[in-house]
Amino acid sequence: MESQTLSNKLLRDFDNLYNSEADDYDVKIQVGENSKMENFKAHSVILRARSTYFRSAFSSNWAKKEGKYFIFKKPNVSAIVFQIILKYIYTGIIELNENNVKNNIIEILIAADEMNLCELVEYLQQHIINLNNDWIKKNIVKLFNKIYQCKGVFPKLEDYCNDINMCQESELLIDSNIFRGLNHGVLQRILLLILILEIGYLMSIMR
Repeated sequence: MESQTLSNKLLRDFDNLYNSEADDYDVKIQVGENSKMENFKAHSVILRARSTYFRSAFSSNWAKKEGKYFIFKKPNVSAIVFQIILKYIYTGIIELNENNVKNNIIEILIAADEMNLCELVEYLQQHIINLNNDWIKKNIVKLFNKIYQCKGVFPKLEDYCNDINMCQESELLIDSNIFRGLNHGVLQRILLLILILEIGYLMSIMR
């Protein structure tokens, strides 16, 4: 039997484990807050193997234990995002064309970084960079806000944001409703970048 066939069988087995309703799990994970809070079940051996974040949690006093279950609470991660992350942990698969993924790609990236899923972080950064202009125009302010709040964490996206031709997007930014909710420091940085790029553009056409 070829190694590829064995790998495919292994992935199917993990996928079955992810979708199983069996009661052999030993981790309970509570995500979201208030009415949007949801509970997930998982297996510590899988989480340990796939994420140094969980490995550290299980090997210290960080993860609480109630009876035979490890208890995690992640109020800063939505149920939609965590479900996508958990499926990736078990199967290595993320469906980029699914609406839940497309609509939450930035939040998935941030959650993946928090859980030390390095390969997924690299993959998602490159995927965002390769997205078409329509997506960038629609999400540019949200992208700037998140990336600059996490300064130094996503270097590829930082470089990409710095290289975007903001001259053509200035009106879009100013008219955006999201613009009003920007962190003050991020807002200053974006406005300064717009100003610098527009000055550069004006100087280029005056030569």
